[in-house]
Amino acid sequence: QYRGRRFSPAALERLRAFAEQMRVLRAGLSEELGTLLYEIERTMLLDIELVKVRQRHGIGVSFAFPISTFEHNE
Repeated sequence: QYRGRRFSPAALERLRAFAEQMRVLRAGLSEELGTLLYEIERTMLLDIELVKVRQRHGIGVSFAFPISTFEHNE
């Protein structure tokens, strides 16, 4: 129970995993911006999502592409 709310065991596990992700990301706040953005992208699994979106739009897949070159038109 958290602040009067009841969570399932699965929800509690997801919340704990999210809290750990945030702890790891907070520890990297002193890193350079590019490094921090890379870590956020990787930790939140956005790197996988970006590859999937690029594939869906027929854009070549590269793990070293700048996000600013991607145009999302849905």
